[in-house]
Amino acid sequence: MSKSKKTMRTFKVILRRAVSACGRGLSYLWMRTRHNFGLKLLALIFSIILCNVIMTQSNPVRRIQVNEVTVEYVGQDTLRSNKLTLSPESQAGLRQISVTLGVRMQEMNQVDSERISASVDLASISEPGEYELPIQVSSELGTVYARNPQKMKVTVEQLVTKTVPVESETSGNIPTGYSISSLSLSPDVITVTGPKSLVDQVYQAVVRLDVSELNKSFTGSQSFVLMNEAGEELDSTGIEMSASGVIATVGVKKTVALPVNAALSLTGADQLAEGYQLTDITILPETVNVTGSDAALSDVVELTCDAIDIAGLKETQTFTVKLKPIAGLTLETDEVEVVVRIEPKMTTQTFKALPIRVINVAEGLAMPTVSETVDVTVTGPEAVVSRMSGDNIDVVVDAQGLTAGTHQVRVQAQLDSAYQDEMESGNVTVYPSQITLTLEPAA
Repeated sequence: MSKSKKTMRTFKVILRRAVSACGRGLSYLWMRTRHNFGLKLLALIFSIILCNVIMTQSNPVRRIQVNEVTVEYVGQDTLRSNKLTLSPESQAGLRQISVTLGVRMQEMNQVDSERISASVDLASISEPGEYELPIQVSSELGTVYARNPQKMKVTVEQLVTKTVPVESETSGNIPTGYSISSLSLSPDVITVTGPKSLVDQVYQAVVRLDVSELNKSFTGSQSFVLMNEAGEELDSTGIEMSASGVIATVGVKKTVALPVNAALSLTGADQLAEGYQLTDITILPETVNVTGSDAALSDVVELTCDAIDIAGLKETQTFTVKLKPIAGLTLETDEVEVVVRIEPKMTTQTFKALPIRVINVAEGLAMPTVSETVDVTVTGPEAVVSRMSGDNIDVVVDAQGLTAGTHQVRVQAQLDSAYQDEMESGNVTVYPSQITLTLEPAA
């Protein structure tokens, strides 16, 4: 046994004897002074002082639990060199644990979470996945007895880079008599780097410009936000971007927006294919900015375009047509797109009392007899529905997964494939939509 261990053992023996002697002495004093209150109080004070001296001199180790110790990630540079990174959830998740320390009594008031280090090493990870890694803990004071939890789950993803366009989005109404003649962004693309699950969502960066007080051209720095394909703003936390903003250059001029009237240019509207009708005309853009003198602008209320022949059409078609020029005016564009929407004439027909067929009856069950009938209503192009009969509709109930007994099942109706292919729009409804189906074991 080493000399230090012998010394410690001797010290502990002496300490136990001292405490024991102290206890016997206090007991004797109590018996001697139990009828004297003043001596009792003096004995109590003495015992407290004596015990405090003993505890102070021995400085015993006490256990203490420290909560909210933050766990740091180490080895992220190595992770990144392997083209990996922590998932957004792992980066944002709560990383705090409880640590139990053994600390000398005199040092207990110095213990706090800032003097405890906890970490998870990511350097050994070489491919994406979920990992449960040990938490390493050290403390400036005392000895670490326990940590809770002992391990931390992390998810690692691929680190990817993607190039996305930078687009502009204006808000507010530009002052009357002015228009934006040009708008450019520099750079017009940026690169985004981060976890694959985040980067895959990024569709574009959008610069939002408020033009409500814009009455002259300007150039300035603008921030942007990241958007997904659905036009929803994304949280950019965890994503690195090649630029934090762009330079926007906006050209402004005095202008008047005039509507484009394409309806006057249509010909052949009464000669469409049989069974079809004109339902809408859309002009893109609906208005065109026109610049000119007050005198020239005062006599113009709309713009017109070259003739558009729609005779014989039986589907929607987009035409690119030239705008007719007007002397003394400058048009921002000299052509527009006119979308002529042609749709089938729709009709509805109900087929009464159609029989029901049962499919997918499980082995070991008898094929049930269905006496009920249903009505099927078909809405669709007149040219298709008018040729149909009840024989072109298959009405079924699906017994897939059903066992012996009584069940409420949904009735489904399916058109013959030839008619289904011709149904560009419309729907099929069944009444009643459910029937009672009884399945019995096969005889």
